Amino acid sequence: MAPNNPLLNAHLAHTAIFTNRGFRNSEAYSRYLRCFSDRALHPSFLIPPTTFNRYRLRVNGYINDLGWSSLLQNRPLDQCPEAVRMFYASMQCGPGRYPSYFTTTVYNFSVTIIADVLATLLHLPHDGYLAGTTEDFDSYGFHPIDTMSYLARDYGKHQFSMFSVERLPDELKALHFYITRMFLPRDAATATTLEESDLGILFNAKTSCPISYATLMFNHMIKYREEECSGKLPLGPQITSLLAILGVDLRGKIIN
Repeated sequence: MAPNNPLLNAHLAHTAIFTNRGFRNSEAYSRYLRCFSDRALHPSFLIPPTTFNRYRLRVNGYINDLGWSSLLQNRPLDQCPEAVRMFYASMQCGPGRYPSYFTTTVYNFSVTIIADVLATLLHLPHDGYLAGTTEDFDSYGFHPIDTMSYLARDYGKHQFSMFSVERLPDELKALHFYITRMFLPRDAATATTLEESDLGILFNAKTSCPISYATLMFNHMIKYREEECSGKLPLGPQITSLLAILGVDLRGKIIN
């Protein structure tokens, strides 16, 4: 049984805010934005500062497109309480309450982070570009559909050297195997169907210690497989051992 980890337990308690449909809670969502705006909260951040700035500018750019530039004035989101409240209000209303571009904007803001989380979780070296394209601003960074579909269909090395699984240690190879074979969609068309609560798990997991985000990822994947496979989890010896190391039992419960 894994030793008690107070930091991990506190982090999991914090994450419950996002998983219990509290993702739209104003205090939690403001904290979510502050985490994204403050690079110091990412101890294992693999993206270079220039790429991070592009991500932050991308978020600001989306908000500016919605007519919020007068609120932002090129400041980070956490320094703009008015913009945070408006952004939170957009999440509160849900699909159909605003024009489609509004909902899409919020959704794109969220899914852009997923690809970053997956790359960092798997310790994939990258420079913030998928194919080295610089002409189109929207192509900056990893597009979630491309990243997820590449990981889902490629178990070795992708044509871009950043996706070399062979460089991973054995534990992360096992994690990569589980993500690609058991969790990710099998085609690009359905690669961004995660719900808002899933987005909360994936992003919030990124903002803490390595054992925490790996545990959360496993915890979520097990829950997903239980629902799909009626509790018959396809866990091999490697995965079982890794789960024990991370402090998660076979039912996805956190071991105290």
